[in-house]
Amino acid sequence: MRVLNEAQSAFGRDAMTTTQTEEQEMAFVEALRDYEDRWVAIIESGGNETVVGSGQDAVEALADAKAKGFENAVLFRVPPFNTTFIP
Repeated sequence: MRVLNEAQSAFGRDAMTTTQTEEQEMAFVEALRDYEDRWVAIIESGGNETVVGSGQDAVEALADAKAKGFENAVLFRVPPFNTTFIP
């Protein structure tokens, strides 16, 4: 019975971690709405992504991040929300 309880506890922790991760991802997606059709610089810390710079192009976004002390930010463009992206 102890093994079953440990397995249930482990499964409960995994389910909680998945839910937290999904919630973190959705919060990040919501935060990106402010950056539609712009470039953003992000950092990841402790499993959370944070926008640390933005601009009309990648150079501007990186300069914004560097001005705030984030030298190694990752850059990507947030697409317009009225388009469809097919990878």
